[in-house]
Amino acid sequence: MKKTLCAVILVLLAILAAWLLVRHKTSTPSEAPGEREFVAAMQSAKNLLDRGEAAQALIHCRQAVQLRPAHPDARLNLAIAHLYLNQPVEAANEAREIIQLDRHNAAAHYLLGCSLLRQAKFEEAIQSFQTSLNLDPNVAAAYFHLGLARVGAGQLESAVDEFLETVKLQPDHPAAYFQLSQVYNRLGQPQEAAEALQKHQEVRSKTKASLFTLADAERCKHTQARLPARMEQPDLTGIAVTFKDDTEAVFGADYTQWKGPAAVVDFSQDGRNSLLVCASNAIRMLVNSNGLLHATGTSIPLPSNIQPLQTLAADLDNNRLLEVIFLGRTNSRVIRCETNGMLRDVTAMTGLTDVGGRSAALLDLDFTGKLDLLAAAHDGTSIHLMRNHDNLLFRDATATTGLPANVPGIHGVYIEDWDGDDVNDVFLSRTNGPPLLFSKLRGGTLTNVTSTVGWPSGAIIAAADFNNDLRTDLVVVNQSQLTLLWGGKNQQSVIPLGRATFEAVQLFDFDNDGWLDMALLGEDLRLLRNLGEAGFRDVTGKTGLARMPKQHIRALYVADFDQDGDSDWVVWTSTGLRFWRNNGGNKNHQIKVVLQGNRSNASGLGVRLEVAAGGLRLTRRAQQLPIEIGVGQHQTLDALTVNWFDLALSSVEIKVSKDPLVIPEIVFPKGSCPYVYAWDGERFRFVSDFLSSSPLGLPVAEGRYAEADPEELLEVGNEHNFRPQQGHYILQITEELSEVLYLDMAKLVAVDHPSGTLAVSTSKMMPGRPFPPAEICIIQPQATLRKATRHDGLDVTDALKSNDQQMVGPAAVRVPQLRGQAEPWSITLDFGPLDHNQPLALVLTGWIRFGGGMGNMAAARNPALPFPFPELEAQTSDGAWHKVPVVVGTPAGKTKTILVDLTGKLPPNSRQLRLSTAFEIYWDSILLGRHSEVRPVLQERLPLSAQLHYRGYSPFLELPSHLPLTPDYSRLLPAPFWHIIPAGWCTRYGEVCELLLSTDNALAIVNGGDELTLKFDASLSPPPAGWKRTFFLHSVGWDKDTDFHIASGTTVEPLPWHGLDEQQYGRQPRPSFANDGWMQKYNTRWTGPSAVKRLSANARK
Repeated sequence: MKKTLCAVILVLLAILAAWLLVRHKTSTPSEAPGEREFVAAMQSAKNLLDRGEAAQALIHCRQAVQLRPAHPDARLNLAIAHLYLNQPVEAANEAREIIQLDRHNAAAHYLLGCSLLRQAKFEEAIQSFQTSLNLDPNVAAAYFHLGLARVGAGQLESAVDEFLETVKLQPDHPAAYFQLSQVYNRLGQPQEAAEALQKHQEVRSKTKASLFTLADAERCKHTQARLPARMEQPDLTGIAVTFKDDTEAVFGADYTQWKGPAAVVDFSQDGRNSLLVCASNAIRMLVNSNGLLHATGTSIPLPSNIQPLQTLAADLDNNRLLEVIFLGRTNSRVIRCETNGMLRDVTAMTGLTDVGGRSAALLDLDFTGKLDLLAAAHDGTSIHLMRNHDNLLFRDATATTGLPANVPGIHGVYIEDWDGDDVNDVFLSRTNGPPLLFSKLRGGTLTNVTSTVGWPSGAIIAAADFNNDLRTDLVVVNQSQLTLLWGGKNQQSVIPLGRATFEAVQLFDFDNDGWLDMALLGEDLRLLRNLGEAGFRDVTGKTGLARMPKQHIRALYVADFDQDGDSDWVVWTSTGLRFWRNNGGNKNHQIKVVLQGNRSNASGLGVRLEVAAGGLRLTRRAQQLPIEIGVGQHQTLDALTVNWFDLALSSVEIKVSKDPLVIPEIVFPKGSCPYVYAWDGERFRFVSDFLSSSPLGLPVAEGRYAEADPEELLEVGNEHNFRPQQGHYILQITEELSEVLYLDMAKLVAVDHPSGTLAVSTSKMMPGRPFPPAEICIIQPQATLRKATRHDGLDVTDALKSNDQQMVGPAAVRVPQLRGQAEPWSITLDFGPLDHNQPLALVLTGWIRFGGGMGNMAAARNPALPFPFPELEAQTSDGAWHKVPVVVGTPAGKTKTILVDLTGKLPPNSRQLRLSTAFEIYWDSILLGRHSEVRPVLQERLPLSAQLHYRGYSPFLELPSHLPLTPDYSRLLPAPFWHIIPAGWCTRYGEVCELLLSTDNALAIVNGGDELTLKFDASLSPPPAGWKRTFFLHSVGWDKDTDFHIASGTTVEPLPWHGLDEQQYGRQPRPSFANDGWMQKYNTRWTGPSAVKRLSANARK
C-alpha cells in the first residue's frame, strides 16, 4: 500500500512538474515571469549609462538582454555600454542583432557605424551611417561621423559635404569646422581651410569647449539609454472560452455520413464559410445557412481507389473561383466551387490525376502569380513540385527547384519565410531526423540551409510568429516533447509531452487575444494557450475539450461558421466529422481578411500581413483560407499592412467588424523606367519614361534575358510646351520606382523641320537585335485614315485620327498575373490604295503596359500564348493578305511615337494594312506618311549642369485605365509602396555633369527617390521661316528593377558597360577602363536595401 501511494505521489509530482514547465510559473496573475526584474535591470542600466558608469551599466544591460533577448531597447542599451567601454566589436554585434529585429532602427545603424569607424572599417561605416540618415536625417552627429568615415576612405570631396551638413544642423558643433579645415587643406584649398579654421576658433571661444573626444562626438539622441517600451502581452487569466459539441444541431440528422478530409470554402465570397466534405465515395458541399451546414446540389463521385488524406483550397487559375485538391496517397481529385455552390470535377484538365502524397502545400515558388503544388510522396522517399502553367495545368518541375531527388524519411511539408527576406522557404519534416530547411533565393532555386544543426528530431512541425517579434519561429514535435525554436535568437524552449500520442499540430488563435495558440492532434488532444512571455499553458481541461469523447483526431478545420466573431472547429475524427462550437472567444475581437491578389496569386496564399493596434504588433502568413486574426480588445487597428509579393500596402484606422475586410491588390508597377519632366513655363510637365528598351537582367524566358538597346531619342516637347527658364531648358530625370538608373550620356537635341511635317525618332522597343540607329526622320503626312476596324468589328476610325487620348486597345486582356498580355487582337487600316514605290512609313503613337520579369516568366511558362510583338500584313487587290517584312516594334513604355519604315516593303496593289499583336498596347493615333527629302536642322546641347539630389516619389493621377499611369510631379508620397531598392554604391549627390558629357562607361547611378536636374543652354538659333522646332532627349544608359526574377535585382552592382553580354549579366566580369577613376570620385553614396521615407530636405546623403 505504501509503495502504491508513493508511486501515485511520484506520478502526480511528474505531472505537476510538466505543468509548471509549460506554464513557466508566474509571479502574479497579470505579469509575465521576470517582468519586474527586466524593468528594474533596464532602469538601472539607464541610470548608470546616464551617469557615464558604463562598466556597471554593462552588468544590468546583460541581465536585461538575458531576460528579454528579443527586446530591441535592451540590446540597444547593451550596444551603447559596449561602445562607451571602447568595445567596438561587441557593440557592432549587438547593433546587428537589433537590425535583425528591426531593419528600420536608425539608432542601431548609427551605433553600428560608430563601432565600425572605431575599427577603421570605413566603407562599412559609411553604409551604416547613410542608412541611419535615410531613416532619420536630422542628426548632426551622424553626418559628422559619416564625414570622418569618408575621410578614412579617401572620399575627401564627399567628406566636405558631410561636415557642411553637420554645421547646418548644429552651427556650434565643436569639431566639424576643424575637420572641414583639415579636409580643405588636403584638397589644396587653403583659403577655404583658413575660413573653416577661423569658424572653428569662433565656436570654441563662444562655447569654451574643453577637450573634445571621439566619444563626446558620438553622443546624440541615438546614444541615449532607453527604458523599455511595453509590448502588449496577453492577459494570463484570459477570457473564458469553452468548446461545445454541436454536431447534430449544425450538420442535421444525417451528420454521421460526413467524413474527412474537408475544406472550408466561402464560394460566394460573402463571409459565409461553407464546407466541402467526403461522403460514401462522393464529395458534397455543405452550404452555410445561418450557421447551419446542410448538403445541397449534386455530389461529385470519388473513386474507391482514392483515399484522400488532405485538402488544399485556393483559386488555382486566378479566375476568382475556388478549387479544392483532395490529395490521396497516389491519386487526387480537383473540385471547382462555382459561386452558386455547385461543384465541378476539373481533375482531368489539371494533370494531377496520378499525383498524390502524404502531405502537400500550395505556394507560388517561381513568383509568377500562380500557385504550385509541393507534395511529399506517400512512401516518404521523395518530394515533387507540380508547377502551375496556367489554365489549371500542372506539370512536374521538381528537377528545376533545387530540391534533392530523394529525401528518405520525409513526412511533411511546411511553407514559411525563415530568414526574414519575405520570400517563402520550404521546411521538410522527417521521421528519421531533424527538419530540413530549403531557402528560396530571389530569381534562383531552393538551397539547402546547413544552419539547422542542433535542431531536434520530429516528424511534426509548424512555423509562425509565436512571440509577436515579427520573426518566424518553428515548433517541432516528437513523441516526448515539443520544442520551440525562436527565430533569430538561436534559443529553444522545451515542453514535455509525457506519454501522449500526437500526429499533427495546428496553429490558430482560439481566444482572439492576438497570440497564436496550438493544438496537438492524434490519439490524444491537447490545446496550448499562448501566454506570450509567460510561455504556453495547457487549457485542454479549462476549455471543455478534455470532456469530449476520446477519439483519434486527424485534422481541425477552423473558421467562424456562425459569424459570431470567433473561430469554431470542424473536427475530422476516426468516426467522421464533428462540429465543436467556440463559446466565448468573441469576448475579444477578430478581424477577417479576404485577399484578392492581382499580381500575386488570387487567393493571396503566402502573403504576409502585419497588424498594429496600440501595444499589439503581430504578423501572420496567409497559409490557408479563411484568414481570421484575433486582435484582443482592440476595436480599431492602427494599421494593417499587406506585404504582397511586389508591394507593401497599408490601411490605417480600420474598424474591427465581424464582416470580412476585402483587400484587393493594387496593380501598381514597382519597376518600369525612369521618368522625364519638362518645364513648360509654369510647371514641370510629365513627358514619358525613357530607356525602357534597355533593361538589365530582365528575363524573357527561362534562362534568357532581354537584349538591351541603351541609346534612345525621346521627344520631350516643342516651342509651346518646353520653355526656357532663366536662359536654360530644364529637364527633371527621376527614379520613382524600385529600380536604379545607370545614365552614361544625356544631351538635348533641337530639331527644326518644315511646318506640316513630323519629326519622329527611330527609337522603339524591339524583340531583339539588330536595333535601329537612333535617328530623327522627317515625315510628310500622306493620306487620311479612311477607316479603321478592330478585329471584333468595332469602328475605331475617329479614335485613331489624332493624338487626343482616345485610345484603341485590346478587346480582352489576360489575367493580372499575365500583366501586359492580351488576347490576340488586330486593327485593319484603310488609307486608300498604297503606292509601293513611294518611301512610305507608318507613324504610330501609343503606349504598352509592361509585364516585367514576373509577367514575362508567367507568359513564358504557358506554351499556349502566342508571340506578342506586333506584326503587319498588307491586303492586295485580290483580297489576299501578305506579311510585310518589317519589325514593327512597340512604344517603349508610356506614350511615345514610333516609326515603321515601309519603303520597298509593300507588295504591289496593296489596299489595306492589318496590325496584329498579343500585347496590351493602346494606340492613340496611326498615320500614314512618306519620308521627306528635306533634311532637318539639328542643334545639340550637352548639359551645363546636372544636379543629383533626393526628391521622393510622386503619386499617380487618377486616370482611366486606357491611359498610362501618370505621376503627379506637384505632390509627393510619404513613403514608397515597396520594401526595397537596389543596394549598393551610387553617385553622390551634387554636380555630376562630368559623367554625362560622353558615352564612356562613366555612369551617373540614380536610385529610388533620386532626381537629376539637367540644365541646357537655351541660346539656340531660331528655326527658319515657315519651320517649327521639336525637342528630343538623346540618352544612353540602362535601367534595372527589383522584380523577383531580375538578375542581381536587389543590388546596384554589377555595373553595366558597352559591350556587355546581356545573357551573362551578373556572371561576366566588368573589364577595366582607362577612366575608371570616376568610381572612386563619384560612387560614394550607399543606398538600400530598405526603401524608406526621407524625412527632411536636409537629407543630402
